[in-house]
Amino acid sequence: MTRGKRTEKIVALIQESLKSFPDVQILPNYRIKNKSGRKREIDVLLITDINGFEIKIAIECKDYKSSIPVEKIEAFNSKCARIEGVSKKVFVSTNGYQADSIEAAKDFEIELFDLEDISTDEILKWLPVKQLKPNIKIQLPLNLIIDKDEIPEIPTDSKGNLIIHFENGSKPNSLIICLWNHIVVIQQDEIQAIMRLEFMKGKCRNNSNLSSIIPCKLNTPGAFVYDKYGSKVKLIAVEVKLVTWFDIIAPTISEAKKYHNSKGIKARTLSIDNGKNGKAEIIQTKDGIDFFHTNKGGLSEKLVVLGEYNPKTGKYHPKK
Repeated sequence: MTRGKRTEKIVALIQESLKSFPDVQILPNYRIKNKSGRKREIDVLLITDINGFEIKIAIECKDYKSSIPVEKIEAFNSKCARIEGVSKKVFVSTNGYQADSIEAAKDFEIELFDLEDISTDEILKWLPVKQLKPNIKIQLPLNLIIDKDEIPEIPTDSKGNLIIHFENGSKPNSLIICLWNHIVVIQQDEIQAIMRLEFMKGKCRNNSNLSSIIPCKLNTPGAFVYDKYGSKVKLIAVEVKLVTWFDIIAPTISEAKKYHNSKGIKARTLSIDNGKNGKAEIIQTKDGIDFFHTNKGGLSEKLVVLGEYNPKTGKYHPKK
């Protein structure tokens, strides 16, 4: 693949990924002045404005027959260091990286990619504002607590769901649906608070090895199931484990505004749509940054720091 074709492919991927971000400039083979006034070429330069803050993302592309040596990483870092305002550095190779190159990239905070591994999701992650999308799954098998020493064989329906019945005559339902409605839906604020704390600890990420397990228990008074012989078995409670993680996604920015008077900009605001949970609002003034949450009913509340987690000590300290 020639350099031109390689750059064209990356630019096409970026354009497809960022088509909902009209303010992003995508500049291939762009020559930009460094701090000494000399022009240096960047294979692909992304420039965007996040509500008044200019963001520059420099992308270097190399098509070598062998893996990228460390001096190429060092040279790219040196070039970016002398260009004003580079916020993020991305290196793309068609044939991998040497071990020293990988270590150097970590030191220089350069993100490394193989050309075939770049996806629209990865490109969206290059933007500096992120959003966390919570994911919750019920882990099987469930632990049924019944009024017998041993759990008898209990058949499931055609879809593999365990059906529970109720003494009060309510309509029988899937046990999974009952668990979801009575644990995940009703206790979602408490569950997501635990998830956020786990996320700060470096867990609960969009990776199966970093997902977090939250044990829960649902008492089921008046509920029963039928065993394979048709006999009623009283169901006392169900113990369940929730597998939880956050996907890190590009935000849905619904609105960005600047407020100013004759003396200049007084405040900047950024509204991020959180779907059914409402929207988050970030307000920056000369006094600092405040965060607000507005629910679907239009009620807003200021978000405050409830505590801090120190990853070095592994301890959480509530704010007084």
